Amino acid sequence: MAASDAKASWPAIVTLGEPLIEFNQTDPHSPTYLQGFGGDTSNAAIAAARQGASVGIITRVGTDTFGDQFIALWQR
Repeated sequence: MAASDAKASWPAIVTLGEPLIEFNQTDPHSPTYLQGFGGDTSNAAIAAARQGASVGIITRVGTDTFGDQFIALWQR
């Protein structure tokens, strides 16, 4: 592979950090919560991708439901 081909495959923006799962209580009188995604690096990467940038994320997620949800979110 030529150097120019390798360079072309790298994302324009790369973030490094931890993603967060958020639980927001929807009613102060009941234990019901709305799950959301957070973390400044994840949010920045998603925002840049929505604007058309080529984005990569360097992080580590677990092999559990939450990790799977982040992978699915980033692949959209």
